Amino acid sequence: MTYLPITLSGNLIEDPVSKAFDTGSFLTRLRLAASRRVRTDSVDTNGNNMWADTDTLYIDVECWGQLALNVQASLRKGVPVIVSGRLVSEKWTDKENVTRYKHIIKANQIALELNRHQVAYRSTASQAHTPDGVDDVKLLTVEEYGKKHGVTVTQNTQNTKAPEDSQASQNAQDDQQGQQAKPAPSTSNQSVAGDGVLNRPSGANAPRPQPAMAG
Repeated sequence: MTYLPITLSGNLIEDPVSKAFDTGSFLTRLRLAASRRVRTDSVDTNGNNMWADTDTLYIDVECWGQLALNVQASLRKGVPVIVSGRLVSEKWTDKENVTRYKHIIKANQIALELNRHQVAYRSTASQAHTPDGVDDVKLLTVEEYGKKHGVTVTQNTQNTKAPEDSQASQNAQDDQQGQQAKPAPSTSNQSVAGDGVLNRPSGANAPRPQPAMAG
């Protein structure tokens, strides 16, 4: 099986969308806009050249388990992130019986890009840190999310898959097998969770989300 590792930085163009399964599985999908920055001939009020985005890539990202839960708790539209995972193709047949394909990233690491932000964090192992002026972080659990959305969760989120999403479940299983063969660096002390995006801009130029492309 082809394994194509990829790392992208960009902005979320919409809020993450999650689903809690009664088996305890937790899935989150998000859409990322990644661009290359180029200097233009235009100048600002101080006479400095202005920069613009070009060669923008819009791509869907999918993650499972504790990572998916932390993403739902921590990230929102417009937030700059760094995503690492593998690039795969999905195939399906639409209502007109036409075969469709699209590329997605199966993420195993998602991090907040900190050039313009400071964050509070709380590890799932109970370690925490909160900068001055930032509210404490409250951990979100898959049981709480399921209750809010009418799903009764009966098992742990780490070791189960979504029964009605066989293709996504198989991909998640492939990811776990790949990680067992080549363990990723531990990020247990970097998990971010809360009721929303617990960050604050550290500069005047906060990132602006890219518009979604039709098609």
